[in-house]
Amino acid sequence: MDYKTIHNNIFNYYKNNLNNYIQSVNDKEELVDNFIDGDADILQGGEINFYFLINNLNILELDNVSNLLEIDTDIVLIFKIKKSNTDSNNIVKNYVSYFYNFNKENNDLGNSINYNKIQSVDFYDVDEQSQFHTKVLIFKINYYTEIN
Repeated sequence: MDYKTIHNNIFNYYKNNLNNYIQSVNDKEELVDNFIDGDADILQGGEINFYFLINNLNILELDNVSNLLEIDTDIVLIFKIKKSNTDSNNIVKNYVSYFYNFNKENNDLGNSINYNKIQSVDFYDVDEQSQFHTKVLIFKINYYTEIN
């Protein structure tokens, strides 16, 4: 198993394709400014930031020849939006749809994996005294791929 390659392929698929997908659905939508492979920092980055976080790896035996690698992740989207709170809420709601549909329509992420499953989506509204309306979406996603 070459975990590093699997990890990089998943991250790079989002980095290279997510904004194009969003733009194809709504060419007036705000796009992700930064794609970061690692720890989420609410103070870092631009208006919309994408963080790819690995939580756990599970190896499940399929037979005596191959195994199934389950990669448990959080994808965190942090929005620091300078528009009204209503506009900010609408952008976040749109992103839930964009991200869900992107994953379902590209279930193997360009042959990076066998399939993925979104387990849940958590919403957070950060109360801070600034010119931004800060919102956080956390997508809990499991990726599955057969390994030898």
